Amino acid sequence: MATEEPSSADRVLTPSVATVSDTTIVKVGAEGKKYNLHIDLLKHHSGYFRGALSGAFKETDDGVVTLIDIDTDAFDVFVDWIYTGVVAPIEFPAKTVNHIGPKFRSYILADRLLAPGLKSAIMDLFVCYQGAGPLKIPGCHGIIYCYAHLPESDPLIRLVVDLWCFKETMSSMNDEVVALLPQLPKDFLVRYLVRMRDFKAGAASTTSLKREDYN
Repeated sequence: MATEEPSSADRVLTPSVATVSDTTIVKVGAEGKKYNLHIDLLKHHSGYFRGALSGAFKETDDGVVTLIDIDTDAFDVFVDWIYTGVVAPIEFPAKTVNHIGPKFRSYILADRLLAPGLKSAIMDLFVCYQGAGPLKIPGCHGIIYCYAHLPESDPLIRLVVDLWCFKETMSSMNDEVVALLPQLPKDFLVRYLVRMRDFKAGAASTTSLKREDYN
């Protein structure tokens, strides 16, 4: 099992250095899309790949790492980021899979790959986007998905709770939301009620989200 090591935020690895390293093939998704990627970049940015490509945890003897159960569009975000250091705007390709948008799937993939730098970059987009226009409230499907794939202490869990509080979502639910309420995790509903109390009492800001609250 891979263990998390110092991330790209702790050290500097320039593409001009990383891209002279050997490459490996990563096959992604049910159709096995092939990515030919530089090993040093993968290991530098991802604790998962540090484990998969080295030592006793090496998961490949034929130069191929296979990730069947993830989506290629989310992995594209990871690949673009390790080579450029940039995450595309929050609406990067607006494709949903089982009602789950790419921003959620990319963030959760970053968590799975033990890539804290990418998680932080995507969180920047989540929070900054909220300040750039009308609040975009995560739907029930996204919340259920987050709880299924992230620890309850993850900052994205805190953010989705706060977003529901900002818009007082419970007081303006449509029929679709009402139908999905029984599927929402109990922890989410409890957190929502507690945070609404804080908002009503003035113990939490009702005007803006602060990036530093979601580290």
